[in-house]
Amino acid sequence: MRAHAVIAVLVAAGPAVADEADDTEESTRDDELAQLRRELQRDRDRLDKLAPLARYVNAYVDVGLFAAGGDGSGVRRDVGHRVFPEYDGVIPAEWVLMGDPLATAVNARGEPADLGASRAITDDTIDSEGRPGFLVNALGLMIDRDVTDEIALRARAELLPRASGDTFAVVIARIEYRPARAPWLWLTTGRTDSVVGIEYRQQEPTERLTVTPSLICRYTCGYPLGLQARARIGDSTAALAVTAGDLFVEHFEPDQSLVSDSLPTISGRLARVLDDLGTGLELGVSGAIGPRNGPPDDTDVQWHLGVDAHVEDWRNLELQAEYVQGRAPGRGMDGLAPCAEVACLRYRGAYVLAGWRASNWLEPYVRLDWRDALHQRGVDFVYISTLARATTGVRLELTHRAIAKVEYTHTQELGAIPEFPNDVIAAALVVSTN
Repeated sequence: MRAHAVIAVLVAAGPAVADEADDTEESTRDDELAQLRRELQRDRDRLDKLAPLARYVNAYVDVGLFAAGGDGSGVRRDVGHRVFPEYDGVIPAEWVLMGDPLATAVNARGEPADLGASRAITDDTIDSEGRPGFLVNALGLMIDRDVTDEIALRARAELLPRASGDTFAVVIARIEYRPARAPWLWLTTGRTDSVVGIEYRQQEPTERLTVTPSLICRYTCGYPLGLQARARIGDSTAALAVTAGDLFVEHFEPDQSLVSDSLPTISGRLARVLDDLGTGLELGVSGAIGPRNGPPDDTDVQWHLGVDAHVEDWRNLELQAEYVQGRAPGRGMDGLAPCAEVACLRYRGAYVLAGWRASNWLEPYVRLDWRDALHQRGVDFVYISTLARATTGVRLELTHRAIAKVEYTHTQELGAIPEFPNDVIAAALVVSTN
């Protein structure tokens, strides 16, 4: 009887126990959901705090493919002094170099596929030896922040993954000041932009129309350290800079003895916009002058002069052209070859670039550039560079954050220099966060 009574009690209590178990399980689920909601809210709060960064921080990745003719280099030795016999008995034949070490550029930084026999520029970052390659051109970080209504910070740094070792470069780091009482004036200090020519304006992979720079960018696209003032009044602009060094691209400085460091380099540009074509035809003239390495009273100077023109949105065309020339006279030593104590450089160069906006996403382009230069350092080397290049390519704006570019460059040696294979195919895919 007792067993039957116990069973009867359990049977009667069964529904109540089951209900209690269900309530406990449901309560556990509610607690888990509440905890999940709290975690999601914390994540949202963190994202809200980081959201302002998107307004002034931008990152990009630039990857590329390339193939260069021959050994990938833009220079060849004058074996046996057969082409330039005037250097026989002056400079060993293996150091009489014909061509341009930067002619086989494969990315926005202007890095050549291979430096070959180059002596003045020896940092062979790619060193392809004529093999096609795949390259992470750069991982970039840009900061563009207004601190106050008058003061702003601008910076750009790049990580360059290379087989020879990764390199980190601070490209721009400047402070800008725009007085509220003089909005037409812009003052900057730090590592600033160039003021010579106009190619420097679109050097970032995200902004550049082409994959590679022109032959003269090495002279005008540097980021010097110093002070700069720019003014715009009506249709006229003026820029003046006082910098600790010239405006050459730092990683392709042709020779350290060409760097101005005893006294400042003074550079400037004057320009005017004419309302005749598109958004306006901009015409400019610019130049720079500075001392050579040596004591402060050294009278040796190097100078650079250039003219430029730019017009956009004219019948869906963008046109840009520059001419620049310069000279660093150098210094010889008694009984030795010219320019033995301080290297000599003289150059002339120009380019014309045209891009046609066929649609919102498609822009084919063509560039013609030319360079004539002589660079010598005593008996160590002499570069004789007389060449022209023709580049044709296309820029595809896949989205406002993804850009693809591909181009083919034919290089033609001029004058006495024999032609050799050094044409280049280069492509790049650039994706940015903004």
